[in-house]
Amino acid sequence: MSTDIRIFAECLQDGQWTPLSRTEDLSKESHQDLSTLEIIDIGRHYEFFTVLAGVRRERFLKWSGADVRPISRPRGLPKDLSPLLKSYIQDDDGWGASWLMVQEVINFDWEQSITFYGLVEPQYANLFSDNQPFPYEQWPENAHCYSLNSNYLPKADIVQVSWVESYREFVGSEFLDYFFEKLLALGSPKEVRIIFYFY
Repeated sequence: MSTDIRIFAECLQDGQWTPLSRTEDLSKESHQDLSTLEIIDIGRHYEFFTVLAGVRRERFLKWSGADVRPISRPRGLPKDLSPLLKSYIQDDDGWGASWLMVQEVINFDWEQSITFYGLVEPQYANLFSDNQPFPYEQWPENAHCYSLNSNYLPKADIVQVSWVESYREFVGSEFLDYFFEKLLALGSPKEVRIIFYFY
């Protein structure tokens, strides 16, 4: 079963959280129109879901032993959520609702390492070293690295190996730059938060 995400944004204005709109109309009426809400579209990105809130984390733990630690487990909706977003989200069939300040997302240590594990035939095991990236440049075309939960293991002996990736590499550096650019365009990171849920 697939999982998707819906991400909204709110900014702090005069001591109150206000949903951000795609229009430049800041009137009260514009903030009552669901069609104008700023929705950040990132597609179906399971690696990012895992880092954002631990959603789909078991998938990576099961297949590659990767113990990915999220920025935060789902917190639920904030108590001071704007009425429009509260009404919209509660009427939708979602789960795992949470929120993060943009500053939290930016301050997260995206350069910390995640260790991954896989299974290879013995002749390829020497390509791997402790705390080093996957050896893509030396990897032969006909070689295979199998997941820990693979149903397609070769009959030959296999060896468990490991490699590391940064969180930035795990979610994709270009994607992360795109996401940061979207967030920073919304306003001050200390005064903007994202509200999200899964469905």
